[in-house]
Amino acid sequence: SSGINAEWPLRPGELVSQSGRLTVTLPNSLNVAFDFSLFLKIYLAAPAIGGLFLLMHMGSQRTKAMKKLAKLKQMEDVYHKQKDLIDIKKEKSTDCDSALIPLL
Repeated sequence: SSGINAEWPLRPGELVSQSGRLTVTLPNSLNVAFDFSLFLKIYLAAPAIGGLFLLMHMGSQRTKAMKKLAKLKQMEDVYHKQKDLIDIKKEKSTDCDSALIPLL
């Protein structure tokens, strides 16, 4: 049953190639040949191939954005750590000042 599911996109191409509908063969007045079954097979395979390229591109774009976000988050963490250190230093200095006041 899995083989049948894998072959269903090729089925219309086989039916068209057997019937010969919409196929132009040489010789004709325009000297042009067109195999509609080959066109149909390529046309049905194109979204699958294009979809893979699209997913790969979107994955690389996501990776790029996540790296930027991680870098910004890291910078934000450094900022908050520095701010916390400054706040601790201020608290220590105000504690020292308040400890000196009762002694006077």
